[in-house]
Amino acid sequence: MICGIGGEEGDILRSGLITVPAVSAISVALVWLMQLTGPFRALEAQATDWRFLFRGPYPNTAEEIVLVLVEDGAELDYRSPIPRRHLAQVIERLSEARLIGLDIILDAHSFDREGDKLLRDTLERSGNVVAVSYMADGVEHGPHPYFREVLSEVGYADFATDAHAEIVRRGTLARDLGNTRALSLTGSLYAEHSGIDVSLLRSKAIGELLHGVDLEESLLINYAGPPNQNSRREGSTVPARFIVCPSHLVAAGVYPPAFFTDKIVFVGTGMSDAPDQFRTPFFASAYDYIRMHGVEVHAHFLQMLISGNLLNSWGMVWTLVFGLILAMFISLTVRTADVIKSAIATLIVIVFVWVTAFVVFSHHNLIIPLIFPTVTAAVTYGLATAYHALIEGRSRRQTRRLFEKYLSPELIEELLEDEANWELGGKFMRISVMFADLEGFTPMSEKLEPEELVSLMNFYLSEMSSIIIEGGGTIDKYEGDLIMALFGAPIPTEDHATQACRVALQMQKRMVDLRKGWKEQGFSELKVRIGVHSGIAVVGNMGSNLRFNYTAMGDTVNVASRLEGTNKEFGTYTIVSDTTKQMARLGEYHFRDLGGTEVKGRSEPVSIFELVPER
Repeated sequence: MICGIGGEEGDILRSGLITVPAVSAISVALVWLMQLTGPFRALEAQATDWRFLFRGPYPNTAEEIVLVLVEDGAELDYRSPIPRRHLAQVIERLSEARLIGLDIILDAHSFDREGDKLLRDTLERSGNVVAVSYMADGVEHGPHPYFREVLSEVGYADFATDAHAEIVRRGTLARDLGNTRALSLTGSLYAEHSGIDVSLLRSKAIGELLHGVDLEESLLINYAGPPNQNSRREGSTVPARFIVCPSHLVAAGVYPPAFFTDKIVFVGTGMSDAPDQFRTPFFASAYDYIRMHGVEVHAHFLQMLISGNLLNSWGMVWTLVFGLILAMFISLTVRTADVIKSAIATLIVIVFVWVTAFVVFSHHNLIIPLIFPTVTAAVTYGLATAYHALIEGRSRRQTRRLFEKYLSPELIEELLEDEANWELGGKFMRISVMFADLEGFTPMSEKLEPEELVSLMNFYLSEMSSIIIEGGGTIDKYEGDLIMALFGAPIPTEDHATQACRVALQMQKRMVDLRKGWKEQGFSELKVRIGVHSGIAVVGNMGSNLRFNYTAMGDTVNVASRLEGTNKEFGTYTIVSDTTKQMARLGEYHFRDLGGTEVKGRSEPVSIFELVPER
């Protein structure tokens, strides 16, 4: 007999309403702490870089921004600083440009004072040049006052690079300096382009948001493609994001002023040995591991802002919610499937998340965290698997120890493997049913003390149960000194009748030995009557939602019970039906024909045989 729990407590334990959320919450909390570390963030950033490579460069060229680069082919008399005369000639040719971003430091006079004056006069006439400054120790260091007073605006050129890879992934529009703000080169140009008074931004007279963009937030730069060197190489198929004009050709008048009408022109260095060259997400073998000049980084940043093609990412709340949902799914999968299937399911989920994240990034500019859910899924799988191995494994061992005294190992394993075995229900099975009852037990029990009676019964039932279980049977129930056993259930077997007959013979043989030992105690007259019948029965969990037993029901059970009692009429101790005899693989000498007997509920007699041991 096996009993199952039901009701609310059983439902909670079986459905995992406690363990699944608990394991999921612990997993998410652990991974959240992990993502605060540098290596974790580095991996998450790298996963974002991979999405840029998957998406590839945008096919179209930006119309608003043009790059004028001082390159190696300019053949300048000297390169540091860039000759002021050359810069003056270039800016003079950009008279029709809407804005000019000068990404060249003007923090001091050069040794060519006439060249300085020429540049100053050109800047003054132009009136739309924003030049770079730089930040040091929280202080903005701008151009020399000689140049600063004729500039339209200034902005710092600094970019933060990731320490582990020196990659520029983010840019800022402004930095808080206490009572004032310092604007970046991109921030100043964006404000001028948007028609906003930069002085109001610097003085904080305008709030923190500029056209929906947080001024002081570190923004991910949506790079439109790899460095321009890739597209300018002979035979390259990489589309050019920006038109690039060599500065010496601009100074020579190759590009007429009308070419730059209403453009935002960045002027900066494009020399091969320039110090401000950075890795970007496109720094990869597919693009020859080329670094991007700082002036081009500014152009990508500004183009992103002007076009509104900003990158969006999930905040902390959505990331945690997504991680928790994912963790609960994995935890539930581990609970309901075996180790291999749950591992495959976890892998499929991770692959699905990665594919979705790459596609969503390419088409919607949305960055879904990848390392966080990936590690969350792996940690959840590990914790859930460990929990089932340690905690539920202990529960399985306890269950096995509890039932191994009267259940076969096969039944125990089946019950543990499938939770459906703990639910109500049954199925038709072809089995053999045995009933075994002690003859003369009732009058003898009236003469014994309770302790003696219990001791005797425990010993007898243990001996008989061991034989039944070892012989492949399942103890259905004990009723006083009566034992009901099943053969061929819950694990179907073709030789259930043979098993039942052999067990019956072994039980009778064991009783002979027991009576010899009991002779001195006065129990030598105890004998066991056994009845066995084979046929179709309903086998399963029978009872209520609160308590049920694994048992068998039907005509086969009734006949087996009647045969056990029929031993009294024939003076025998083991009777089997004709059905059992026909199915049992035993020699004919084991069966003595007793004729037929009437069984309640049946219209025709049942042919029966006494089962006798081998002579």
